[in-house]
Parts: sequence; structure tokens; C-alpha cells
Amino acid sequence: MIYTVNIENAKEESGKIQLDRLIKIVTSFTKISEGALKLKLFGLSNKRGRLGTDIENALSVRLIGLKNQSTALVFECDQFKTKLESYQSDIYETNFFNHTPISIVIWCYKSILNEEETNIFIDRPLIHNLKELIHSFKSNDEILSIVNETDSISLTKNKIESIHSTELKIPEDRKLIINGLVEELKYSKYRVKIKMKNELLNGYISNKIKPERLAIYWGKNITLSGIMHYGINNTKNFEITGIHEENDDIQFFKEIPIQSQLVEKVAANPLLRWKGKWPGDESLDELIDSI
Repeated sequence: MIYTVNIENAKEESGKIQLDRLIKIVTSFTKISEGALKLKLFGLSNKRGRLGTDIENALSVRLIGLKNQSTALVFECDQFKTKLESYQSDIYETNFFNHTPISIVIWCYKSILNEEETNIFIDRPLIHNLKELIHSFKSNDEILSIVNETDSISLTKNKIESIHSTELKIPEDRKLIINGLVEELKYSKYRVKIKMKNELLNGYISNKIKPERLAIYWGKNITLSGIMHYGINNTKNFEITGIHEENDDIQFFKEIPIQSQLVEKVAANPLLRWKGKWPGDESLDELIDSI
């Protein structure tokens, strides 16, 4: 499929583009499309490890031209389904693999800018990559448009900056213990669906657990510990870090979640300073004033 990326009001002459700007645009598009595909297949957009050849081929984008229309780049890429035949048995969401590496970039921006409502999860690392495109703009007047015959979006520096306010509305990660019926997503051994009492929850297996360990529980009720990650439009994704039998002694909440270590700690309870020390010489009023 053919896509035109046009920069209106660009400082470059029509039909020309600075190499550093081209690199920034291509890098942003690559990180977004790769992150979105990883999120779909593995549950998180920044999953480490070497991509398989089929995934690398699915993410291939070719620059095939430069038009004299302000500064218009012409890209060519294929639908994911033409390269990822072994991943096409998702019984829950069948339309994702109709996307291309460029159309998924359009879709991500529409989703986070509320131009298109979606219940598909977008995680924080992918949101960070969406914000990084701002470095491709030289001024507030420029408009970067991504267009093909069936879809399009126009982006400005101000629109990209607005993503930060959307990110601030997303709740912090939470450590949880849940119980539900575990179902396998056929296209990926890392992804699962968890049927709980009132909802069908998206989940994925963290690097701490081998997929084979969870496989024996397909179709069974199981207690799982993990981290609930939140995204835009009240979406969520459960990272499974522990699998527990009925009589397990779960020590889950004695650990500090990795995500929380990056957040400034809440001040300790001031009353703890007085444990074993009061009553002493201080009056009750002095104690209250010190809290």
C-alpha cells in the first residue's frame, strides 16, 4: 500500500527535506509501528529480544519517492497479514492484521488524540514513542499529514504536545491478585484472556514466567498475581508475574513493584517516630503539632 507523508509550511524547498528531519520521522514511525505490533503479540510494546524474521519483514517500509508537493515523502508497505501468516488465528480481534506499519501509526495517533474511540490498549512506552515525533517539527506552523486512499491524519506540534496531558490522566500501575478462567490467544503464546466474574481481561505473561508453565492451566480457574497496567480510554492490561495454587502462601505484596520504584515515595507515617517513645516529656499538643 502507498502512503504520502506531507509537511506543509516546511522551511525546506518544495521536494526537498533535511536528512536529520527524515531520520527523525522514519525513526518515530519505526518505533511506533514496532511497538504497536509487539504490544499486540506479546503484551508490551518495549519487549526486549531479537525480532523473528517474519516480524522484521512485516515491519518493512520502503521510501519510494519524494514529490514536489511542499515536502512529500512516498512510502510503500504491506499489510501485516501478508507476512505474519502464523499469527492469524486471533479469535477476539481479527482486524488488527489488516493494518500496515504506516496505518498502525495513523491508528495510534487517532486513538490517543480522541479522533477515533478505541478499546485497544496502548501502554506508556508506546505513548512515549508517539510523543517523540515532536522532534520532527521545525515550527508550530508546520502540518505533518499521513495519507493514503482510505485513511489519513494531520498532526501539528501542538497536537503532539497535547499527548502529555492525556498521559497524565492514566492511572498508576497497581499490584493485584486476581482469579479467573485462563484462555489462550492462539496467535501468541505470551498473550491470554482471563475470564473474571464481570469482565474479560487482557493479560500477558511476564519474562519471569515461561509460557509452558501457564499452558497447563488453559481452560481452568487459577489465581494470578501481577501488575495491572492502565492505558487510554480506561483500558487495562494485566502482566502475570505469579501463578498460585489454591493452598499457596502468596507473598506478593511484600515486594515493591518495579514501576513504583521510579515514583517518589510517600512520606512515612509521622506517628511511627513516636512508637515506643511516648508518653515522654512532650505534651499531647506538641505531639499533634509535629504530625
